[in-house]
Amino acid sequence: MKGGFLMRYIDINNIAYLHHGWKRHLRAKKKKSKTPKSDCGEQCSIIQEHSEPSLVSFMTKFCENKSSLVSIGNKIRTPKNFCIFSNPKEVLSWLRRFITFSLQKKVVEVTVDHTKTRKFCLTSEVLLGLIAKDIQERRKFLKMPIEYNGILNKNNEHSELLAEVGIVSELKDAFSTHQPMAPEKIHVFKQDCFRHESASSTSDDLKSITSQNFVEHLNKALRDHQLKLTESAAGDIKGCLGEIIDNANEHSGTTAPVWYVRGYVNNQEEIKVKYLELMVANLGKSISDTFTSLVDSSMAKREAKRYVEHHLGHGFTKEELYSVAALQGNISSKNTDDDATRGQGTIKLIETFEQLYNNYLQLRRGRSDVCAQMNLISGGVIIRFDGKLKSQVVQDVHGGERVIMPFNELGDLRVLPDGNYVSRIDGAYFPGLLINIRIPLTGSTTPLRDDD
Repeated sequence: MKGGFLMRYIDINNIAYLHHGWKRHLRAKKKKSKTPKSDCGEQCSIIQEHSEPSLVSFMTKFCENKSSLVSIGNKIRTPKNFCIFSNPKEVLSWLRRFITFSLQKKVVEVTVDHTKTRKFCLTSEVLLGLIAKDIQERRKFLKMPIEYNGILNKNNEHSELLAEVGIVSELKDAFSTHQPMAPEKIHVFKQDCFRHESASSTSDDLKSITSQNFVEHLNKALRDHQLKLTESAAGDIKGCLGEIIDNANEHSGTTAPVWYVRGYVNNQEEIKVKYLELMVANLGKSISDTFTSLVDSSMAKREAKRYVEHHLGHGFTKEELYSVAALQGNISSKNTDDDATRGQGTIKLIETFEQLYNNYLQLRRGRSDVCAQMNLISGGVIIRFDGKLKSQVVQDVHGGERVIMPFNELGDLRVLPDGNYVSRIDGAYFPGLLINIRIPLTGSTTPLRDDD
């Protein structure tokens, strides 16, 4: 691209129109774009002792950066496949390289070019936006400001995602030149936590508010399809999401837990394949690290260790096996006895969305060739879900019921998990737990009548 643009984020179709204005803007900015003096070295550290934990601080601490980001000057391109479902390794490693590139003190302006990206999703764009926002705020605090500009994709669906929940929505004063045809059909949910929140049973704590508001977000989005959640499904989603938030608060390994919940549905008629997407991310210890750091005498570690030792040496690492063990009913790092019932929230949440998708197909006859996609990433492990493998209800040693998810066709924890569902992401890492859900809504979106 020979020209540039006048505002932070523009539609690629507007580049020629804005070319002349960009030249004047560039000369004006050059007068004030000198790099402030600093003792930070070639890569300025944004990690200050008094600063709150953040996505950037966790990723720079736990994620090794083995390669540099390919750039043309200060313009960098997002990957062609920027989707956490089909290309998780490249997404996470690219984000780590983006951090390293943006923390160089010589870099004071970055143009993010989205024009080559063909596959994208909620989680990838949310993480990029949160990272860019954090870097911009930290560098401003260090008196080493950085400015982000961007070039939007020709794909309107992608541009709208960036504007509503991606980097455009996160950067201060940024805006998109693209305007959606029916903005009332775009449904967004955002909730963050940067402070300690006790696991209160009252309805006004952040956990309960987040769970309730997310269910309301889903019902509002489903209303465009003349659908709504059943009371049972709504209750399951609220309960499971609440347990996941509790887990984030209790064993993040930090004094101020950090978690993000994002939901997104674009129901505009022009969108050929509409998606209902959910991202839940909490920063801190991975699932495996949480269990291995427990004392050997804890009930949860004994149960998990029994599973790990049974399968270790047969093609799976301890990290993978501890991650599977932690998803079994009655195995939670907070359990202290054999009758505890925690540890089922993540699996139940995912299976609730799987059932929601199956019900949608029956009620709206959506395209069966477009499948639901779900995974969770923790540390260097990814666990995938496709609806083919189901959890099993078995009796525990006390005669009660326990829910297990062995991740194999036999539904047996004594059998190795299937490598198609449980694997390592070599060369990439997420510091904490990342839950990603994407359900296609390919049926009718005829609006409800006012009297319905």
